Amino acid sequence: MDFKKLNDIDALNAKSLQLRYSNTSQALLFAEEALKYSTEINDEKWLAISKLNKLWCLFLQSDFNDIIDELIKPTFYFSDSGLESYRAEALLLTAQVQEGYGDYENSAINAYKALELFSNNSVEWGKIQTLSLIGSIQARLGEYKNSINTFTNCLEQRTKINDLPALASTHNQIARSYLLNNDFENAEKHYKESI
Repeated sequence: MDFKKLNDIDALNAKSLQLRYSNTSQALLFAEEALKYSTEINDEKWLAISKLNKLWCLFLQSDFNDIIDELIKPTFYFSDSGLESYRAEALLLTAQVQEGYGDYENSAINAYKALELFSNNSVEWGKIQTLSLIGSIQARLGEYKNSINTFTNCLEQRTKINDLPALASTHNQIARSYLLNNDFENAEKHYKESI
């Protein structure tokens, strides 16, 4: 076992995760390098984690091509290996892509599975991100009251961790759901909160 490469892979994946939302292009380069090293040493765990990181970066760059097909093997690996928080992350990414393609039924199924796994494993960021996706799915399906409740739950969770940019976004999502439900007073209130 090449422990130096394992440490390098771990560090590259950590850098990729750290930069995922702020510098996705650089995060993708780190994920690809980690995937290359994982392939060289043929380590299944790090292959799955590195591939998941790479696929998240591609998704964030709006490159949805083949993501769901590419997620199948890592998702099964995470499930078989008991790496439930990674499995939840893979399911969340699958649900995000499905939502992007308008496959709301399957997106909801995978999002609820991800939410359960994130909740069972106390992964707060995953739980919050999944709640946001579920709220979006509900709004797209015309379930505005459910959407408002889900986004409000998400807002409460984001308030606890003081995630200011995400708070503004969540207020905006709540406002949109109120607007679509013809509740203009509450829509205006949340739009103002989002500014």
